[in-house]
Amino acid sequence: MAEIRTVKKELREKYVEERKNMPEELRAAHDQKIHDRICASITYRHSTEILLYASMKYEIDTWKLFDTAVKAGKKVAFPKTYEDNTMRYFYCSSRDDLELCDNGIYEPKAGLDEYIPSTQSLCIVPAVVFDKEGFRIGYGKGFYDRFLSTFPGVKAGLVYSNMILPRVPRGRFDKHVDIIISERGVVAVNAPR
Repeated sequence: MAEIRTVKKELREKYVEERKNMPEELRAAHDQKIHDRICASITYRHSTEILLYASMKYEIDTWKLFDTAVKAGKKVAFPKTYEDNTMRYFYCSSRDDLELCDNGIYEPKAGLDEYIPSTQSLCIVPAVVFDKEGFRIGYGKGFYDRFLSTFPGVKAGLVYSNMILPRVPRGRFDKHVDIIISERGVVAVNAPR
């Protein structure tokens, strides 16, 4: 297990740096294509609820998707993390429903309605890299793996195509996504169960 953590850490550092070095114009063009591919997908069109993360600098932009989904009448929820390493989603209808927290991430403000699990939900999952079977290297805290273990909807990973690897190291608690969306297209994965 220690070896897997070490390899994941090395891959995470390598690809975060690669993402930081991507030219701004290229990043903007890829982000727009990814946004358009999500919105054109059958999964998105049939989802009534979109679970998003608030993208940070150098991540694929999710703010435009938030605006598009709200305008389309979809319910959108963002995650809030807790000290016990759990994560819960809360519905947000405007950017004013989010606040910058001590962890440097925008999270829902107190008092918002909590997301109720539904098979009509699409969860957009962040990662540094994905592999061809939908497994990911995230930021190493395990919030998403814990959440996804009981999530009943469709799980989608956003990634630049040059950050889809043949295979990433995985542990027994790591969860995969159902589809991978890059600037080159939408791919359903056939991960081992």
